[in-house]
Amino acid sequence: MPIESRSRRALHANLLVACTLLACGKVDRTPAAKDVIPERYRFLTQGMVMATDELRQSMPFDRIELSTSNPWAVSPVSVSAKPGTVSPVSYGQLCYLIERIGFESMNPRYEWGGYDATTMIVKVWRVGSEQPITVEDYGGVGPPDLWTLRAAILAVAAERD
Repeated sequence: MPIESRSRRALHANLLVACTLLACGKVDRTPAAKDVIPERYRFLTQGMVMATDELRQSMPFDRIELSTSNPWAVSPVSVSAKPGTVSPVSYGQLCYLIERIGFESMNPRYEWGGYDATTMIVKVWRVGSEQPITVEDYGGVGPPDLWTLRAAILAVAAERD
């Protein structure tokens, strides 16, 4: 293929891409709602944070817990995080993640169709509530946001060890 023909094709391709981009309209550069950090979590982006009663009281959750049960395991795993037992930044990050992923509106149970799988249970207690918000995941088939939350809880719990 002659160089002139290749150049013409490349020019046409570039024009097609440019027209397509123009047809899509202006790209909105304003932050998405999920990118705007709520006021109570601004301390997460401000560097040095001191554990204070005011900071602990601003958190919307009293306790965050992850437990697993497996029919073949000798002992189930159970970890929890509470204000004062882990760093304020780590606890704040967990609280922010819980709100950001919409944990409270997730299905209460995700279930794999097989049997003999591990059940992972995340429980979150809102401040002043005696009943937790519970999401069970039998077989690990829940949404990726739930996987992320479980990994974050395990990481924060490992900080204490």
